[in-house]
Amino acid sequence: MIHLALYIINLLISLYALIMLIYCLCTWFIRDPASPVLRALGAIADPLLRPIRRLLYRFEFFRNSPVDFSPLILFLLLRLVVSAIGQISVYF
Repeated sequence: MIHLALYIINLLISLYALIMLIYCLCTWFIRDPASPVLRALGAIADPLLRPIRRLLYRFEFFRNSPVDFSPLILFLLLRLVVSAIGQISVYF
């Protein structure tokens, strides 16, 4: 039962990472911020990106950078959680 729950959590995190990747690519190629696709993906992605952006904005390097590093940091955090889940599942 624990393995199934951990597998589902792992699957949901991987799905969220895929949505994040699609959102990042769409922000590069879709220039219309009112696009329904971009708004839908943004509604899913932005709740976790906003706190990271606020944290990064405290540092001058990230404030003046033309690149948004928050998706990269979120990907790394998601991979860290997936790795931790993998380590936890070994003990059950």
